[in-house]
Amino acid sequence: MKPVYVPIPLLGLCCLFLLLGLLLIPYAGIQNDEALFSIPIHQNQFEFKIRLLRHDIPLMVMSYIGTLKTGLYWVWFKLWPPSPYSTRLPMVALGSFTIFLFFYLARKIVNPIGAWVGAILLATDPSFLLTNTFDWGPVAIEHFLLVAGCLFLARFAEDAAHGEPRSAPGIQNLAWGFFVLGLALWNKAIFLASLAALTVAAGTVCWRQIASLWTGRRLRVAILAFLAGCAPVLLYNARRPATTLRSNANLEMPEWSVKVPQLLATLNGSDVFGYLTSDDRTHPNPVVSPQGRASEWLQMHFGEWRRGGLLAACGVCLLLLPLWWRSAAARFSLIFCAVHWCLIIVMRGGGTSAHHVVLMWPFPHLFVAATLSQVPWRPLGKVAAGLIASTNLLVISQYMLQFERDGAGPIYSDALTRLSGRLPQYSAHTIYVMDWGMQNSLAMLHEGRMPLYIAESAFRDENPPESEIEVRQKILVDRGGILLGYREGWEIFVGGRARIEQEALKKGLRKEVIEIVEDSHRRPVFEIYRLKPF
Repeated sequence: MKPVYVPIPLLGLCCLFLLLGLLLIPYAGIQNDEALFSIPIHQNQFEFKIRLLRHDIPLMVMSYIGTLKTGLYWVWFKLWPPSPYSTRLPMVALGSFTIFLFFYLARKIVNPIGAWVGAILLATDPSFLLTNTFDWGPVAIEHFLLVAGCLFLARFAEDAAHGEPRSAPGIQNLAWGFFVLGLALWNKAIFLASLAALTVAAGTVCWRQIASLWTGRRLRVAILAFLAGCAPVLLYNARRPATTLRSNANLEMPEWSVKVPQLLATLNGSDVFGYLTSDDRTHPNPVVSPQGRASEWLQMHFGEWRRGGLLAACGVCLLLLPLWWRSAAARFSLIFCAVHWCLIIVMRGGGTSAHHVVLMWPFPHLFVAATLSQVPWRPLGKVAAGLIASTNLLVISQYMLQFERDGAGPIYSDALTRLSGRLPQYSAHTIYVMDWGMQNSLAMLHEGRMPLYIAESAFRDENPPESEIEVRQKILVDRGGILLGYREGWEIFVGGRARIEQEALKKGLRKEVIEIVEDSHRRPVFEIYRLKPF
């Protein structure tokens, strides 16, 4: 095996990404979907399991999300119990390693200049950093598996091109490549869009190479490896015929007015302002941390910077048709992104959030890198990469400043962490979670030891189904029950708070607030209360 040369600047880029993620981690509470992977561990709930050696092995968290991340964290949480750092650090580290692999992928299929440009753009990309650090998608594992699978297949093609088509390493790279892509499909079924995009792009750009490489033996190896990787989701759909597709592949006419701006905002890194960070500047905190002060200084000298340079770079590169048309990697990337986005936007609800669009990453970066690497005057590509990276870092700095000065957005409020710290004193009672956004996070932070009862849908509608009426009755007759809800103005299911109080009045009960939980910016977010007779 040839030794792998690791350039020091590449390690520096990976460490920069890791450092930026570490600085962002403590600003926000753990979002409910961010803790979704932990449901089988701490709530013993899952969509599908198998029985093996007298143990239940969960395979699917939901119809479209597998338990790959669950299994990894089942081991990790034994070493480091759940907290914002233990939950987020592994995904930030995985994002850093994705940058590392992406550099070597770009170097194989573009050239060294393209590899450096691509790695710089990805390492400083605000959307990539934020969606990996606060992995509510989840997307971090998908990015890693996509890049790793493509790198294995590129190495297989390289071995074949150098006259080693039958070597053991060559076949192993082929098998590992398809196995990893299968794992990505099990991890999240929306990876079907990535597989389709890879297939169309490869069939359009690389069909001659593919035709020269494939033999019956290699085809069997590829198919078996892929089936092994995605075996859990295939087994699930065999037991419950085509449930993944029937439950999730609902098509709709694209809402262009929503989905095009979403694409553009994710490309320029501005999408999650007001979602991850708060736009409420009525309760500012003093900026005291070194990174906060640095961000404040940058804003004073460069202004409020909310848009990075990737979108503009993609636009300029699209105009440079003679350059990117000569690059197979650029054409491949462009076709991948076009097919992927077209598939996403016709899915109901697809393409309406950053965690949908960002699944195209890192191919927009590869397109820009491959195009700039074709510029005759080579230093221009490096200068352009530096300018784009600078704007990206200014956007990240703006996020950092708003996190510290204005706090996290409503569903990422750090009041959740404070609420978690208050719960142990109520552990002798049933704790009813009355709105969305708390259950998974609190169950994970307390490792399933807190007596939480999901009641978030009980008072959501005026005319609830029979099952929810039973939940209502359970809450209204439990005199020792403790209820968790949002303060007025923070509700997720708007109107549920008023309906609880109305139903309590009908039963001769009043609401007694025990505690109000504020965030670090003194905003009252949660309330802990009980229902008592007049």
